[in-house]
Amino acid sequence: MVVSHMTARQTTITVCASGCDQTSFAAALTAAVCGDTIQLAASETFTGNFVLPNTAVCATPITIRSSEHANAAFPAAGTRAGVGRTLTIGGVTFTTPDHRALMPNIQASAGGLPAIRVATSGRDYRFEGIEFPAHPEGFNVILEIGENTTAQ
Repeated sequence: MVVSHMTARQTTITVCASGCDQTSFAAALTAAVCGDTIQLAASETFTGNFVLPNTAVCATPITIRSSEHANAAFPAAGTRAGVGRTLTIGGVTFTTPDHRALMPNIQASAGGLPAIRVATSGRDYRFEGIEFPAHPEGFNVILEIGENTTAQ
């Protein structure tokens, strides 16, 4: 078996309702290759049942991230994003920061399918600063990684 790593071209593909490289997240996924970044517009919702295509083995993954990733208010790597909740624990009140305005949403369409599904043998994707809201039907899978078959 011969495995070769694809050379990364490292292009940024911007996705938003208008005025970007793409208006379709699905089209951006199809266009992206190893090393590319798909930058989704913050505060916009991308609704569908998206499939992360099978890629060659990547030395650098395809990154899917918020357009606000460089904003100073964006949580640092390894820090959990907040949703602006106030909690009282043992008489002490804590309020978490609200980062939702800095994050795009990837929302599943109705019909029971997940928002994101990885194609058979799909690999080398990284998500940064993306919100995955609950499934619109209140149940079902939001992310499906693997098929529980020998093909995966």
